[in-house]
Amino acid sequence: MEMKLAENIKRLRKEKKLTQEQLAEVLGVTVGAVYKWEAGICFPELKLIMEIADFFDSSVDVLLGYEMKDNSVGATIERLTEYIHNTDIAGIDEAEKALVKYPNNFMVVYLSATINLIMSGAYLEKKYAVHAYELFERALLLIDQNSIPGVSDMTVYNLMSQAKIMSGKADEGVELLKKHNKEGAFNDIIGYSLSAYSKKYDEAAYYLSMTVLQSFRNITEIIYGFTSVHCSKGQYKEAEDVLLWGIDFMESIRRSKETSIIDKNVSASLAILAYVYLKTGDEKKAGSTYKKALKKATEFDAEPDYDAKNIRFVSQDGSYILHDMIGKKAVESIDKVLEIFDDEETVSKLKHLNHKQ
Repeated sequence: MEMKLAENIKRLRKEKKLTQEQLAEVLGVTVGAVYKWEAGICFPELKLIMEIADFFDSSVDVLLGYEMKDNSVGATIERLTEYIHNTDIAGIDEAEKALVKYPNNFMVVYLSATINLIMSGAYLEKKYAVHAYELFERALLLIDQNSIPGVSDMTVYNLMSQAKIMSGKADEGVELLKKHNKEGAFNDIIGYSLSAYSKKYDEAAYYLSMTVLQSFRNITEIIYGFTSVHCSKGQYKEAEDVLLWGIDFMESIRRSKETSIIDKNVSASLAILAYVYLKTGDEKKAGSTYKKALKKATEFDAEPDYDAKNIRFVSQDGSYILHDMIGKKAVESIDKVLEIFDDEETVSKLKHLNHKQ
């Protein structure tokens, strides 16, 4: 509920073209009192409010300017979301009111927890982080109600870990993530936290190495996926940009010039790049790029090496083997990735260009 008494007194006074002195004289109060009312410093007593309403030919309700909030669960969730977007500290109190009214609503509890976590970071208040953790624990019990895309129990565990770290209990936060680190989902956060907060550098190196390898695996899916999207829309310049970025990334994490798993992935990406060039009508560039792809693929197949030892930033303390789903041989992988485009005519023309050169 909001009250707009101060601004309404000021507005009505000006509408009647009265000065503060004149209004004060009419009501039998000091000019200072009127000034304080309009500034919102203090409010008139109930009897005076009735006299003011009378004088301005208004009702008390209109003078007070009561605006009742929509306190339905939907409106409450919208308000909490807005507090999060605005990093508004007033969201703390609003969240507590919402929790009293809707203690068993997942969205209300989850958003209230998020507000406390965000305010903990913004205002460096550990107490908010502690409360956020408690609320995220409650949210886990209500997770079956969740309808937010991309939010799951894993999301909540991640946020709980952040709350632990921000409340000064980094080790507990890391252990929580380790316990729920399905398929290495939290490797990056665990590695960072072990290094930055727990100072366990050797252990951090392992998790960070796993993150680099995950990034290497993911990059190919990103490249192939985006390229397919752009090509389907005829956006060949965008497709070229994605491919060149991906190839540059893979080359940037090469530890040495030795042939390695990097070459297998780069050769497949170069083959797709040749396809893109051909779609734009640049046969010369398409042919030379395809030839380069085949050369890299042939070199890899001569001495296949799936060990990640040639990838920079990966700890050399152990052996990490990388596999993909695009064929055992690199030359086979080229044919496999070109099938993505379902364009036999262009692919056939690309291969024919190679034979011509």
